[in-house]
Amino acid sequence: LVLAGSALGSFCGALVSVLLLWDNRNWNEVIGWLMGNLGRPDPGARLIVVGPCLAAGLGAAAVFARDLNCLLLGEESAQQLGVEVERAKGILLVAGAVPAAGAVATCGIIGFVGLIVPHVARRWVGPDHRGLWPVAALSGGALLAGADAAARALAPGEPLPIGAVTALLGAPFFISLLRRRAARP
Repeated sequence: LVLAGSALGSFCGALVSVLLLWDNRNWNEVIGWLMGNLGRPDPGARLIVVGPCLAAGLGAAAVFARDLNCLLLGEESAQQLGVEVERAKGILLVAGAVPAAGAVATCGIIGFVGLIVPHVARRWVGPDHRGLWPVAALSGGALLAGADAAARALAPGEPLPIGAVTALLGAPFFISLLRRRAARP
């Protein structure tokens, strides 16, 4: 899955590069969107887009917390515990994609937040999704605010894209996760 995602990311990155070369009128805006930017004007308009997406995703996380806990045991065990596995997976896939799509549409691509935060939150509160999703949601916001503050402090005139800061944190974190998984018997 990771390799497929990497290959697809590279392909899409190449397409973006080609499109930028064809029409390079507004490079700063494009780069700001590609690397994420919380400093865009009219935060109220962004909230109108992100608010309902976030509410839908968090609502689904709350409603399906038990199903998520059961799925941690494996699909067969979850089914034996009464979870309609395929239905739950489909709903949860959409419930995760909708808030991510709303966030990307309004702030651009800010990588690694969804990779770092759930792993750290799981260490703090354990695997029970009834407590995990609220901690992960609040921690994600805190990480984003901290990364934005760091980006503005590191380059006061023209702030760094926030995605650059989260990538500097996330890439080493991702590598350490892969190394830990490879070291397991």
